[in-house]
Amino acid sequence: MRTAGAVAQALLVFMARLMEKSARYKAAFRTTGGFQTCVALLRGIAHASSAAGADDAERAALVLAALRCMATALVGAPENRAYFAKEVRFASLLAPLRAPFLLAPDRALDVCEHLLGLAVHERWPHFPTVLFLHARDLPSALRLRCAGTAWCGQRESKA
Repeated sequence: MRTAGAVAQALLVFMARLMEKSARYKAAFRTTGGFQTCVALLRGIAHASSAAGADDAERAALVLAALRCMATALVGAPENRAYFAKEVRFASLLAPLRAPFLLAPDRALDVCEHLLGLAVHERWPHFPTVLFLHARDLPSALRLRCAGTAWCGQRESKA
């Protein structure tokens, strides 16, 4: 007999597979509260104690499935990315992911990998817009204005 955690994990994996196949499912995930449900699930998992009969390995697998599901919803879905950045935000994931059972070295690496997957589909939380400019890529009018400044990829001149 499967536990509730295993059933929830299977549902998350199934939803991720559906979203891989169709943008319509990604939009439905957003509009039906999929992101909020995943965040609420993460919060619940973080607060559930091992004494309550929850297996740490099963809880960790459920956390990874929720992160993977949210990352899948962001791939190729600009509306979902905008929604995640504005409504859900990375900050909502911080407290749940500090749960002690996720800090074991083998689990922490998996969580980092899945967070990185989530981040590459959405902007990093502290760098909403990052521009990498090189002086040769700038129009000549701007090149004259920023000549010698550090933000153009050159050293600041000592005037």
